[in-house]
Amino acid sequence: MSTDHANQDQQLRNITINTTDIIDAIKTLSNNSAAGPDHIPAIFLKRCAGMVAKPLLIFYQNSLATGIVPQLLRSAKITPVFKGGSRGEAKNYRPIALTSHIIKVLEKIITKKITTYLEDSNKMNDGQHGFRRGRSCLSQLLAHHDRLITSLELNTMIDVVYLDFSKAFDKVDHGVLLHKLRNLGISGELGLWVSAFLTNRTQFVAVSGAMSSVSSVLSGVPQGSVLGPLLFLVHIHDIDSNITNSTVTSFADDTRITKVINTNEDAVLLQNDLEEIYEWANINNMKFNNNKFDHLRYSTTPTHIPNASYEAPDGSIIATQPYVRDLGVSLSNDATFSLHITNITMRGLCSNDIDLRFHEHQRLGRLCNIGRVHPRALTRVKTLKSNSFSIRGPALFNSLPRHLRALTNITLDQFKARLDQFLQDIPDEPHLPHYYSRAPTNSIIDRLALRRADGDFTHPGEATHRDPGAQHHV
Repeated sequence: MSTDHANQDQQLRNITINTTDIIDAIKTLSNNSAAGPDHIPAIFLKRCAGMVAKPLLIFYQNSLATGIVPQLLRSAKITPVFKGGSRGEAKNYRPIALTSHIIKVLEKIITKKITTYLEDSNKMNDGQHGFRRGRSCLSQLLAHHDRLITSLELNTMIDVVYLDFSKAFDKVDHGVLLHKLRNLGISGELGLWVSAFLTNRTQFVAVSGAMSSVSSVLSGVPQGSVLGPLLFLVHIHDIDSNITNSTVTSFADDTRITKVINTNEDAVLLQNDLEEIYEWANINNMKFNNNKFDHLRYSTTPTHIPNASYEAPDGSIIATQPYVRDLGVSLSNDATFSLHITNITMRGLCSNDIDLRFHEHQRLGRLCNIGRVHPRALTRVKTLKSNSFSIRGPALFNSLPRHLRALTNITLDQFKARLDQFLQDIPDEPHLPHYYSRAPTNSIIDRLALRRADGDFTHPGEATHRDPGAQHHV
């Protein structure tokens, strides 16, 4: 147990901080982060970290000891960022909440210590993968898919119901949240400070130098804050406390409930567990979007329970779908990723979010247009852009031999088979100490450029022998 824990019954009543904690937290601030209502930019704190650490320590210690958070540090400046469409419609703007970097530094320290306490005392929900160290969308999807495959191996049917909360982060009841913090052992001076941090918050909108009137924030975890995501995890951590027959997993507020269905009674048990979650939402003042619920059924054989269905909180039947979007990935009821792969593949099957265009070159044949790097961009941004898909993807496609680039009217699997056949003759030579390779990197782009320079194609796209640069020398 951490030295910050007040006693052996797993409580966290106060924390100790030092200048090292403050300097480390300041280092994690983004250089380009805009200032909040106090007009103090992040870059100022970063460049003066050594000088401001001591006075900040005095301020933070006093705030923690007294449970007082100045009003300016409980305010947020809302800046609308245009997303597209008509500029006259509010829905086309994304509200960005800017809060003080002074309070963010303290939040970072408190978040780290509370997280350590909750993790060490096993008080975090094991089914929650959002905002947690060592967990991510990928870990959640992998665990879910592994659970599905394990069940399908036993030739059973699995039903998955996807739930949808209405403005989950904005609907968090402060009183309920503070009660849950106390139940988790977070009380004393720290509990009082969190209460002061949450309550009597205000916000205002700033556009082109003009400001709206100040309004009170009566509920929700503070938007734009560092502590907010952790507080939401605390709020939702007991969502499965009364679930006895199914598995509940979440990524923040994105929640699904899964159960193996062998009999009609199993379907009833899943509905009972859904009712428990609906009741949890009522008790915790959370609301659902009933019309955004989805049901996905996995089975290796034709379903033996054709009439099994489930009800949303309003009594409506949850629609059964052939696939759903789960954390950005299309999951199909056949437990494969074929649909997702098809949706993100190039050559007319690519997501519309990435505008890939092709043209016919008189000498080189079919080529993909390569995006441009803005000459006035910062060096760091130029590097990001150069390594982005809009540039690397077309460059990779254009490096392929002409006969592959010219393929049309074939399926994705047929194209992959042709590509795999060609790549069998390309050496895989990652750079290792004491080994020499003529290719500057192990990228296919550099490998093929080297082969073309050596004249290793009898005609465009056809290799005659392996890259002579593949010979390694100690």
